[in-house]
Amino acid sequence: MLDAEGTYIKTLGREGQGRGTARTTVQTIGFLLAAVVLASAACSSQAELEFADWTFDVPEGTPVHGYPERPSDGDRAGAVSLTEDLVIGNDPDDPEASLYRPADVTTAPDGTIFIADGGAHHIKVFNPDGTWRQTLGKEGQGPGEFTGLRHITVASDLLVAFDTRNRRYSLWTLAGEHVADHNPEVTRSLSSLYGLADGTLVWTYFAYDPDRSTARQVAVHSTSAGEELDVLIEGPGAPTREVFPADPVATLQAMLDRLEDPQLVLAVGRDGAVYFSSAEAYQVLSMSKDGAPQWALRRAGAPPSMPENAKQTLVAWILEVVGVDVGIDELSWPERIPAIFDLRVDGAGRLFVFRASAEMGLVPAEMGFAPSESWPVDVYGSDGAYLASGNVPAPWDHARDAFVYATTSDANDEPVVVRYRLTVNAR
Repeated sequence: MLDAEGTYIKTLGREGQGRGTARTTVQTIGFLLAAVVLASAACSSQAELEFADWTFDVPEGTPVHGYPERPSDGDRAGAVSLTEDLVIGNDPDDPEASLYRPADVTTAPDGTIFIADGGAHHIKVFNPDGTWRQTLGKEGQGPGEFTGLRHITVASDLLVAFDTRNRRYSLWTLAGEHVADHNPEVTRSLSSLYGLADGTLVWTYFAYDPDRSTARQVAVHSTSAGEELDVLIEGPGAPTREVFPADPVATLQAMLDRLEDPQLVLAVGRDGAVYFSSAEAYQVLSMSKDGAPQWALRRAGAPPSMPENAKQTLVAWILEVVGVDVGIDELSWPERIPAIFDLRVDGAGRLFVFRASAEMGLVPAEMGFAPSESWPVDVYGSDGAYLASGNVPAPWDHARDAFVYATTSDANDEPVVVRYRLTVNAR
């Protein structure tokens, strides 16, 4: 999920205290709020099964799938599972293979693994078996150099890497040869990047009003050179909210306020299928890469609200970790929270909807509170048909074939990338 400033809340594993993994107050509060969003659905009414009004336009004639509030077969044990297959970055005997602060991961069709190591300002390339092959780029502002490496993706036979500080993206061959750098205007506020099998790109960015008081998220289909082909989605405007790293209470209030702002949750498959949700209600729209609607789905039930115990947990965290005693009544609490936390597409083209659930809890962690390692997810086919529900550690960063890849930390809090085999046992 992205906030109005383009901040991504990492969800798989947790940022530890190992090499290059210090967590800021803003990041920690964002992480905690992600947990609260997921834990708070316990307060949603199980008796009301009416559908919420659509929070986005569904064109007339679009097939709609309507589902009850809870999956008919519940969350079956083993219905969705991740099995660790490969860990990259934790070999102390191979410094070339070490990772400093991985930000994203992607793969080529032959299984080659590319890792954007934002902390080291370069791209690490690994063979499918996890052995290091080469390193691309270095810190700087010259051609093919990085100062804020964030997103990485493969579009057909090109590797695309986005640099937030240089405000540009770089194209590389899959063999590691730098091709070109592009810096279209939208890269100033780019928030996500997806490469498609036909060589084109889908990206989201924030479009600001002239006085920068409000921003709306926009999803665009473009060529690899940045030429716009279609505008897929334009989200509603949301107020820009300032965060205060030195003031955790003000930061918490700003993030609480954002929970009620319009959100854009997006997932894109390698074939160009685009899935969109406004997050505030359990509703998803499927589109083609040219923006044509394919189908929509929704589940019944009222949007979740924030329970009292979640409020108490947040103020307790502020006191315990930051040392500031703030009363519940001193904060303005949202009347509702998002119903959908995130969307993902796997290598088989299935849609994974990560939802709020009563099963989610808040558990103590070294730096405050973090979500438990059991994130509820519903799985749908590429046609919108419901397949299964289960629990996995969290949303992943990349998927190809039967595997998903995630940037996370190992048992020693060292940054790693883990490849999991994903299994879905449909009902």
